[in-house]
Amino acid sequence: MSQVRIMDEWKIGDPVWWADGDTMAENYGRSDEEEEEEIPIDKNKLYSENAWQLNGKGQYWEALDEINKALSIRKSSYNWNIKGLILVNIAIDEPEKFSQSVCCYNKALEMLPENKTIKNNKAICLSDWAWYLQSQRQYDLAIEKIDEAMPLFRQKDLDYAYALDVKGVIYHKTNNRQKARECYDEALVYDPENEVYADNIIRLKRGLDIDSDYL
Repeated sequence: MSQVRIMDEWKIGDPVWWADGDTMAENYGRSDEEEEEEIPIDKNKLYSENAWQLNGKGQYWEALDEINKALSIRKSSYNWNIKGLILVNIAIDEPEKFSQSVCCYNKALEMLPENKTIKNNKAICLSDWAWYLQSQRQYDLAIEKIDEAMPLFRQKDLDYAYALDVKGVIYHKTNNRQKARECYDEALVYDPENEVYADNIIRLKRGLDIDSDYL
């Protein structure tokens, strides 16, 4: 004979689950179905966060795999922006990735045309691309990229100063001394403590190549 469970009569002040044969304190307010149901995982967010963390650790190819997974779920401006950031890091060793990075920023800007952060990221990418191009003596294309970058900066700060210095170096190497000096001088306005920009002016004054040792 099975034992009959006897519950005391509920009184004011007792827990609401008291004397309820179906629910106890630890699961009060949840049905059996809710107990078994798992909270759905936002895989897009998971992949995006993984990509961002891996990028910060310098694990760029792993980060690229993660952000591609996120983009397969949601082609958002946020995801395109992260992919652009990852690709510009890879471009240090694989310069063809510069154009792919710019394409990602363009896709992000199609969704958020006035987003200042995305514009600024694109501007930095274009500046790095211009720097690479001048190192390959592709000066006309380098000027094209840096001129595209300049109006995209959200404010005139250290990033803007860097772009000005890149432009100055291009002019310096093409013997356009006046424009080079103007760029270097303006770069120092926004980053007055930068010794590289100051050294570039000294080289220019002495008629030295930008890469020469003037000491």
